Amino acid sequence: MEVYIKRQTINELYTEGCIFINGEKQTHTVESTEQMLPAGKYLVKLVTKNAHKRELEIFTPEGRSVGWRIGLANSWIGSRKQRTISIGQPLIPGVVYKATEIYERIVKRLEKCKARKEVISLIIDESHLVQDQPISHWTKPPCLLTEERNA
Repeated sequence: MEVYIKRQTINELYTEGCIFINGEKQTHTVESTEQMLPAGKYLVKLVTKNAHKRELEIFTPEGRSVGWRIGLANSWIGSRKQRTISIGQPLIPGVVYKATEIYERIVKRLEKCKARKEVISLIIDESHLVQDQPISHWTKPPCLLTEERNA
């Protein structure tokens, strides 16, 4: 099975793209630009942490963990803190929502692959990357936003 992440827009704060599984578009992705994984080929393994928590961890082709995963974080800030490629429906630039349902659907597909003992490869592509500007509220200090609301 092939998981393909096509990065589409980049700015100094976040990078947005789409995730495809076997050529079929699944959802939107958001990553922190400052800490995102380099483009290339990786492996994805479904790792069970406990009875209720399954994670999609990313490994090098040699099998070493890169310390990143595909998962649930609502914005590029959460992506940076949790070292996660965030998935979900786009809400505003840099933010996704409704990630839980999408994540569970993807995990179920990958569980079937794991049961068939298929290798799950991840390809991160930056060939269509376009420079973009972040929306203004990400670049303003929080104190200025509070003053604007109170005015």
